[in-house]
Parts: sequence; structure tokens; C-alpha cells
Amino acid sequence: MQLVSILPLLMGVFIASQTAINSRLTSYNHLPLLTSTISFAVGSVFLAILTLCSGQGIGIPLGVVLKAPWWSWLGGLTAAFALTCNILLFKYLGSVETTLYPVIGQIIMSLVIDQFGWLGSLRQRMTWHKGGGALLLIVGLLVFINLLGFRRTVVEAGTKKSLRLGWPVLGILAGVALAIQNAVNAKLGQAFHSPLHASLISFSVSFILLLLFNLARRGRILTAVRQTLVQQPRREWWIWLGGLLGSSYVGLSSVLVPILGTGQVVILALFGQLIFSALIQQFGWFNSRSIKINRSQAIGAVIMFIGILMIKF
Repeated sequence: MQLVSILPLLMGVFIASQTAINSRLTSYNHLPLLTSTISFAVGSVFLAILTLCSGQGIGIPLGVVLKAPWWSWLGGLTAAFALTCNILLFKYLGSVETTLYPVIGQIIMSLVIDQFGWLGSLRQRMTWHKGGGALLLIVGLLVFINLLGFRRTVVEAGTKKSLRLGWPVLGILAGVALAIQNAVNAKLGQAFHSPLHASLISFSVSFILLLLFNLARRGRILTAVRQTLVQQPRREWWIWLGGLLGSSYVGLSSVLVPILGTGQVVILALFGQLIFSALIQQFGWFNSRSIKINRSQAIGAVIMFIGILMIKF
């Protein structure tokens, strides 16, 4: 069980890397929705290959359609929304804060899901221990982003601006969507008797929805892709692989949520995402801007870690 508990941390590393990679791709095509479409296309192909290699079909049996709740098919919608939000947030807020604002939404929503057993999730009632841990997480988050100082720097834009309400709200909503996605995909995985197959369906739905949206806006998808291929340096071939990391995250969450519960999976993954996003920003990995971690961020991370331990143990 301890080994299983490590896997959500790895999921967090995947998501932090995917966000940075997708942001780099967007810097060439300047179309966040197109980047999301490419990411889900790559992820869908990867999951289809894995599903076929495992000896399963990639179709949807009629029995599953009749058996699965209608909301179990909405994971693709929430995933498309959350990924596009993260790409937008990374551009204006940087790696660390793109992780942190969704943390609030994910923590609150995942604990609510566990408390009431919503969306077919394993029911785990709130305790004073968990409540105290959640409170520490939020306090640590506030310390980390220095929100108590009522000022911050928009690092990716390179200019100082006052904190606008819109970006934090968008980040929180993205976090809520991700928590819902974890629970919904786990339920669909039970209907298919295969988390891998359910992840494929979720990614395919996301890809189709985003593709239709791009076409409806008369987006010149192939032209934008060709321009990106021309502009990008050859050494940045990895900018097209964000979907591989995202699909790995979805597949692992579908497996782990029925075992550990939505709250524990989300919280452990968030901690892994937080630490790795801080490293990305600290060292400028994936050709992002390097911003040194300050004392407030270090203290906030320690407080959040204590909160995670309280919720988990």
C-alpha cells in the first residue's frame, strides 16, 4: 500500500511537466485551444496503443452505454477545460502559481466528494484531523504565494501588476474540474472493467470536443501546426509530447481512486505537482523563465506538507 501511495506523487510530476511543455508549445502557435487539442490527440493515440496491446478493444460495448451513469462520460469535458485553463495560467502566472490556485479547488472538491460519496467515489467522512490538515494546506498556500501581502509579481509577463480576481477564480475552477475528472473516470473505468479503456474514452472525448470547437472558430489547425514545426528548434522536439504525460496521469488516477479514494489521490498528486513545479521555476526547466524560490515559498511548502500528512495519516 505504501508503494501505491507513491504513484500519485509521480502523477503530480507528470502534470507539472505537461503544463510547462504545453505552455512552450503555445509560445510558438499562440493558440492555447490548439495546444490542448494536440495534447489530447497525442494522449488518445498513446492510450489506444496501450489498450490494444493489452488485448482489449477500443470500441464502446452497448452494455457499458446502458450500465454507466450519464455523468461518467463527462470526464473528457472537465479535462479539456482544466488543461486549457492551465495553459492560460502558466503564461501569466508562471509554473508555481499555475499549480497552486487549482490546489484550492481540488482540495475542497475532492474532500467534498469523499465526504458524501458523490460520483460513485469511496465514501470517507471528514474528521477533525482531516479538517485541520486541509486548513493547514490552505494557510500554507497563502504563505507560499504571499497572498497575505496583497501584492505579487506576474513573472511570465515580466511586469508587476496588482492581483486580479479573474486568474485565481479560473485556477480554482480548473482544480474543481480536475477533482471531478478523477472521480468520474474512476467510475467509467469500473463500467469498462478497465481503467485504461476508460482513460482512452475520456481523452478521445476531450480531443473531439476541442477539435470541433477549433473548427467552429474556423481555426486553421494544419497551418498553425506547420508554422510551429518551422519555428521550433529541433532540440525542442519534446514540446509535442505533453499528451503522453497527461494520459499517464488520467490512467493512473482511474486505477488509484477506487483504492485510495479521491481525496488521497488528489492531495498526494498535488504535493508532487507542487514540488516539481517549484523545481521547474527554480531552474528554468523546459525553457521556462527561471525564478528563484524565496523564503515565503519554502515555509509555505513545509506547512502544506504537514497538512498533507495530517489528511493522509
